[in-house]
Amino acid sequence: MNDIMIWKAHTMNLLKKCLPESIMEMVENYHCDAKFRELDCPEDLSMNRRCYEKAGYKLTGEKNFIYENLSLVYYRKESRVGL
Repeated sequence: MNDIMIWKAHTMNLLKKCLPESIMEMVENYHCDAKFRELDCPEDLSMNRRCYEKAGYKLTGEKNFIYENLSLVYYRKESRVGL
């Protein structure tokens, strides 16, 4: 029983680390001819923001206040097309 719980915990940790990166890569490859990519993210979702930054997205400095508990920050990533 303990082996199953350890395996489950290990699998969940792998999914948390690998799945977002794989999805970002799939989306970027699907739109491989784009000159740049932009996205927005709630400012307080630090886990998402770290994932985007790890994937090479840079904060633009733009911020949009939606309502009291929600502000969006914007990211941009230049493409390697033509490099």
